[in-house]
Amino acid sequence: MFIGAFLVYAMRLNFSVAILAMTNSINATGDNITFISSDNCRPDKHIAQGGHSLSRKLRELQGDFHWDQNQQATVLYAFFLGYLITQIPGGYFAEVASATWVFGLGVGLTSLLTCLTHVTAYFNYYALVALRVCEGLSEGITFPAVFAFIARWSPANEQNSALNFVNAGTVVGTVVTLPVSAYLCTSPMGWSVSFYLFGLLGILWTVFWFCVAADGPERHPWISAEERKYIVESRSSKFKKARPPIPWRQILFSPAVLILGLAKLAASFNYYMMLIELPTYLNDMFAIDITANGWINGGMNLCIAITLLVTARIADKLIERKAFNKTRLRKFFIVCSQLLPSFCMVLLSRIGCDYDLVMVTLFVNYLFLGFAGGGDGGMAFDIAPRFAGAVTGVLNVMANVAGLLAPKLVGYLTEDNNTLTQWHLAFLYTGIFTMINSTLFLMFGTAEEQIWAQEERSEENCDAEGNSLYGRLRKGSDIVNQNS
Repeated sequence: MFIGAFLVYAMRLNFSVAILAMTNSINATGDNITFISSDNCRPDKHIAQGGHSLSRKLRELQGDFHWDQNQQATVLYAFFLGYLITQIPGGYFAEVASATWVFGLGVGLTSLLTCLTHVTAYFNYYALVALRVCEGLSEGITFPAVFAFIARWSPANEQNSALNFVNAGTVVGTVVTLPVSAYLCTSPMGWSVSFYLFGLLGILWTVFWFCVAADGPERHPWISAEERKYIVESRSSKFKKARPPIPWRQILFSPAVLILGLAKLAASFNYYMMLIELPTYLNDMFAIDITANGWINGGMNLCIAITLLVTARIADKLIERKAFNKTRLRKFFIVCSQLLPSFCMVLLSRIGCDYDLVMVTLFVNYLFLGFAGGGDGGMAFDIAPRFAGAVTGVLNVMANVAGLLAPKLVGYLTEDNNTLTQWHLAFLYTGIFTMINSTLFLMFGTAEEQIWAQEERSEENCDAEGNSLYGRLRKGSDIVNQNS
């Protein structure tokens, strides 16, 4: 599953690097030509007619597609449009059908579509946008399935560590993909090879996955009886053959889920701003060539991989020893993983052209983003272990709205001139947005298991005990009716 997570992120992120080689930095739209503005920090800039500058290095790597900033943003965010749609269906089918098949099909279909990117790009721009939406649809079912799979395979005290080990696969995928894609894009083979490479690896992995994976220790033919007994008895919930109905109403109206979703949206907005837009920012504002760009972004993401694993393990140990209240512990890690990075984004909007300080700020930002391993990363297991896959689907819909907003925000702000001032505004808005949403979780969030998620609780009992926002509203309505 670690390798599967590695591959889905590799296929997702490859486009962020390849688009630098696919597009022409002199973006023609009819008779109008948009240049990179002279308001940047490029050491090799020279002023052209009308106060604009061009990068000599980018001239050597001009692509075949004349897409303006808004068109590039559309191709990037089209993936997330599809990704949002299948989060909840992915969680549903992972819970009631098979997490193994949902995850495997998600990776396999994404791999096949990735292999078609090269041909589709040359065929038609709108066909490429549609392909990116379809990639999002297929990949959207994968991560809710991860939670459902781990809930059945991991003892309660190891679930968060297991989850963040898989999540580290996504970050390692980022670390490897960015420099590898950059190298392939600048090689004689061209940018198309990067799509074929990761797509074919994904197809091979899918075949292997279906040969070795099972939905739980009860169904796996190879593990020992002792190991099977240990896992089954140590899980946070009892998974019966007749799977319980998913309490969608309680999940969708639960204050705990909604507040956690806002916190994940805050973290994702910062992360996607860096993940999707940082290569373009470094290229356009500092003339960092595509190869160095890949290494810088890969190194930054390595920071997240390390801190994810370390903080997840620390949090699990502290919870196991009952050294801290679980909610307070999660909130501490959210302060580190969201509020501190939000200050970094605000600082980034004020630095200017001090390249060394920009790099230090980015490093600190990435370092603290990894503290999510002890914070919101595994909280679906905390609040609803029996329905972790379904809850994750809802949370991921909220969180991945950031994947739509971040590229559109940058595309909107930089569409006319692509100036340093416009990038500073994008960072400032990101920092403020992250700060507000994470503060809401610190005020109202909880990591306690919700009543509707506990064993032998009916939907009516959930409402009666007021753990559902819907139940609270209905109870208030009944009181008003009685008094009238």
